[in-house]
Amino acid sequence: VPTRDEAGRVDGLIGINRNVTALMQARASLTRSEARRRALFEASNVAIGMADPDGNIVEANNALHDMLGYAPEDLLGLSYKAVVHPDDRANLERLYGDAVGGKSEGTRSETRYVRKNGSTVWGDRTSAPVRDHNGHLLGVMAVIADITERKRVEEELMEEQRLFHALMSNVPDAIYFKDRDSRFVRVDEAAAHQLGAGHPDETVGKTAFDFLPDARAQSYYAEERELLTTGEPLVGVQRQTLRGDKMAGWAHVTKIPIRDSEGRIEGLLGVNRDITELMEAQEQLRDSEERVRTFAEASFEGIAISDEGRILSVNSQFAEMLGYDEAELVKMQVMDLVAQESRDLVAHERATGGHGPDEHRAL
Repeated sequence: VPTRDEAGRVDGLIGINRNVTALMQARASLTRSEARRRALFEASNVAIGMADPDGNIVEANNALHDMLGYAPEDLLGLSYKAVVHPDDRANLERLYGDAVGGKSEGTRSETRYVRKNGSTVWGDRTSAPVRDHNGHLLGVMAVIADITERKRVEEELMEEQRLFHALMSNVPDAIYFKDRDSRFVRVDEAAAHQLGAGHPDETVGKTAFDFLPDARAQSYYAEERELLTTGEPLVGVQRQTLRGDKMAGWAHVTKIPIRDSEGRIEGLLGVNRDITELMEAQEQLRDSEERVRTFAEASFEGIAISDEGRILSVNSQFAEMLGYDEAELVKMQVMDLVAQESRDLVAHERATGGHGPDEHRAL
């Protein structure tokens, strides 16, 4: 500034130089920091947005635009509530209110958002209030990771678990899973009952040696070691089942290896299907057939049994009466043995279910 004498004439000046290097450096640093923040904000693969204290979106990066399907000019100024799924809106309003009201310095939630086209996208949202250097609230910043694919996989897994639980709870077959040491990992109710355990959980971590005689358990262990080593499944093997050291019935046993994502064998799945009733029925059928054969052979009359016109069995008297070997007759049709003049009558009897003593000519 100029200085003046008594007459008012400028006779000099006074200069003051203030060092603002630090201020200029601070401004430059702030500019660089803001540039880095903006570059990170725009380049991030994760959706980032900021809403003002009233909930209106004031900033959004490209990832958020892509995630929600909005153009920048359509998203800015929009209330965050407009892009939140109706079922999640109340919870997010509460969390936003806590952040704005100073009750929380950060919140996190898994939230559904609605894209511009109406489809739903899941986000793992983390947010925190943003304040200036005086502590005044500028808004709430949110970082949102798209977890739609993860949620889809989780839902599929839950559905598979539900179906698996239904299978394990209702299928009458004994189903069990074992690890590489032949320890039970999981069994169903039928398998627990077959082993003599009170509940499936009582079998976990145990082996056949805990439930069966040593000889039988050793046989199963050796069989499973072979399967776990070679990967060759055991399919439909018929064997007796035991409860303790007593015969309990019969089962068709199938064991197959379980492999991990890289193809390594990590355990086995076993299914024992109870065929006790089938075996008993077959035994009764064999006894019945034996009684029929005994009766037929003891009879003085010729006896033949047929089904759908094919001869199934004959006694020796029938074969002798017609002059055939028994082995020849069981390959023939009934009509092969009926004379031409009797065939129409025999065919009619077969068609109408007729039976009784009749006289026919045979060949």
